[in-house]
Amino acid sequence: TAFGRQGPEVQILSPRPFNIFTFNRLSRFQLVGHALLIGQRDQ
Repeated sequence: TAFGRQGPEVQILSPRPFNIFTFNRLSRFQLVGHALLIGQRDQ
């Protein structure tokens, strides 16, 4: 899959046992980072 070819970003995007506070903080960056990865891949 495309995720398999990616680097550490995927590790950050991958599901993890984050606590709720950490997840809420990182969720915004995860969504933005995921969108950036998709945009770069489409280009």
